[in-house]
Amino acid sequence: MGNIALINMELAPTASIITAEDRRLFPIYIQILDLDSAGKCWKETSRKLLAIDPDENAEMARRLYDSYLVRAKWMCETGIKTICSDKNASFEHWVVHILKSAIVAGKILKPETQNIDQWAHKEVRRLTDQNILQPDPNLSQKACEKILLKQF
Repeated sequence: MGNIALINMELAPTASIITAEDRRLFPIYIQILDLDSAGKCWKETSRKLLAIDPDENAEMARRLYDSYLVRAKWMCETGIKTICSDKNASFEHWVVHILKSAIVAGKILKPETQNIDQWAHKEVRRLTDQNILQPDPNLSQKACEKILLKQF
């Protein structure tokens, strides 16, 4: 597992809306939720995902970890409802982020293609066309990921 979206030692956003920075950090949010639900220690997560050594800077590591975990939970509980209704963010884009994050996390095998982004958009459109996935403001990230895992 690696730091797929650099955090630059900054706390997670705290705005009451989804920001461009949230969109960039979406893969980290998914992974931190996965590690938290798997019972991983905050120190291990900080080291692996946030690229900070908690043995060298425990206070900052804990502040970063807490801020990203809180924001990730907010994204799933509140933010997701705004992303589905946000005219600038499409359902397809949100699902593509989840699909690509699942590939990075090793939950879905990486497709044999040079352009994963193009492949992911094509697959999400296919799933939408087949009514396997439909825009729904109540669809959580975890529920969406479960659907994707069944398909791939």
